[in-house]
Amino acid sequence: QQLADARKEYAALPNASNRFDEVGGRVRMLERELAASKNVDKVVDDQWQRLIATANELGVEVSRVGPAFVGLANSTKGTNAAGKTTERTFRGILMAGSALGRSSEEVEGSLLALQQIAGKGKVSMEELRGQLGERLPGAMNIAARAMGTDPAGLEKMVANGLDASIFLDRFSRQLVTEFGPKAEEAAQRPAASFA
Repeated sequence: QQLADARKEYAALPNASNRFDEVGGRVRMLERELAASKNVDKVVDDQWQRLIATANELGVEVSRVGPAFVGLANSTKGTNAAGKTTERTFRGILMAGSALGRSSEEVEGSLLALQQIAGKGKVSMEELRGQLGERLPGAMNIAARAMGTDPAGLEKMVANGLDASIFLDRFSRQLVTEFGPKAEEAAQRPAASFA
């Protein structure tokens, strides 16, 4: 039996090696995309390294959520949400996803919804209630708390043209406040990684 088990382990090694090569290749591709999408400098490199560290701490496969960060960074480029707010938004969504046990697809979908909000420059209920709300439980309530109101008040703010940069700044801070400690706890559990 031990010999059979050893043979199975040995047979699986090439697949593990191929998987490692595939993930490494995707990460290198993301780094090239990020560099091409922004002016390459020390600040961008430092930001990317911090995001990789956050993803690793939370058990998130960077190659799966990296493209969503690149898209979000491109959407906020040239706005007040560029830089620290974008990084905090990404971290906040990863923390919420980890704390709530969301899949990587749900995390990517949440980031895509925020990318669309950033790209439009204004918050819309379609992205907030529909896309984000479907992937992040309680998104409307979290957003309302971030804006210092209730869901009805948030709807009025959105109807009046809530600026995306202001929203992302406050929403990202709220995510980190609410989910930071819970995400750290979740990351310590044995199965702490996105599916």
